[in-house]
Amino acid sequence: MIKGTAGLAAMLGFLIMNASMNGLLTITDTLAKGNLAEEGQSMVLGIQTVETGVFGGIITGIMTALLHNKFHKISLPAYLGFFGGSRFVPIIIAVSSIVLGVVMFFIWPTVQGWIFGVGGLVDKTGVIGTFFFGFILRLLGPFGLHHIFYLPFWQTALGGSLEVKGHMVQGTQNIFLHS
Repeated sequence: MIKGTAGLAAMLGFLIMNASMNGLLTITDTLAKGNLAEEGQSMVLGIQTVETGVFGGIITGIMTALLHNKFHKISLPAYLGFFGGSRFVPIIIAVSSIVLGVVMFFIWPTVQGWIFGVGGLVDKTGVIGTFFFGFILRLLGPFGLHHIFYLPFWQTALGGSLEVKGHMVQGTQNIFLHS
């Protein structure tokens, strides 16, 4: 049952983290109205939030594992005894996920910019850039972060532009699919 509590707490934490980022987007009046991707946002389980890719899930999972291992056997005073042990884990995860959402709201756009910057560097350096593209792609793969790296090449003008049947198509994959 302890692992089930950790899994439930991780899902709860992921939802709360995304809801926290949505709340900050709303408060700062930066919710994207049109193209979410251009603004670095996406819909995650129906919540418009900052696009963190799998990184948000990885961080939430690590946080949950650490907090679960620390608090799953906690003893609280008698009047709070019901909330002790594994029942305390979702409570501490909920509070921690709010903090994580606030931190990710401010930090992630910079990290995302670095990843996109590396993608732009690859485009400008020719054959050497192609080598580094493959190398970085393999480094990010085990963490699931390779999608963040190669997507600009597949879906944006970074991957090239071509007029196909009278329409301007951007991105390597889009050009391939439309020609």
